[in-house]
Amino acid sequence: MGLKVSEMHESAYLSRKDAVNPLRLTMETAYMEEMPDGKTEPVLSWSDHGVKPMVLNVTNRMFLRDLYGDDSDDWRGKPIEVYVDPNVMHKGQRVGGLRLRAITGAIESPPADTNPLTKDEAFALAAEHDIDQVALVNRLKGAGLTSWAQNPGQATLIVKAMVSEMGNVQPDDDIPF
Repeated sequence: MGLKVSEMHESAYLSRKDAVNPLRLTMETAYMEEMPDGKTEPVLSWSDHGVKPMVLNVTNRMFLRDLYGDDSDDWRGKPIEVYVDPNVMHKGQRVGGLRLRAITGAIESPPADTNPLTKDEAFALAAEHDIDQVALVNRLKGAGLTSWAQNPGQATLIVKAMVSEMGNVQPDDDIPF
């Protein structure tokens, strides 16, 4: 058998072959770096020794923003799992690629709100403040919640925090309905 072209070049960045099994990592720093093709791309480094940095595509950047916030400085020290999703498409072809997911239960939970919203109230509040439903669900999952009923008080605080991040209210303000 001859050489495989895919094995002729070792990438300096995390790739599918580096994550055959999911990797549980701790984020360190996000920064911009010039790629071999001359384009500048965002890259994420890890606190974990010996793990290559990962080029962040749009999907993974938006996931991290929804999970941990818009400022990449807030990602430092946070856990994340890198895995291979075989359904990632590129130029109309299913090629597989790296995706990120929250490590359930690994994120410190805030105290619960003593007057929780219903799920419908929370989603209406989020929509009223132009918070995307997918972003809200990703943030809730990132906090280790698997359903609204699991901890409505904690989920309410997360929704209120997202609204506050949008700059529309302060965390301690009463939010009218």
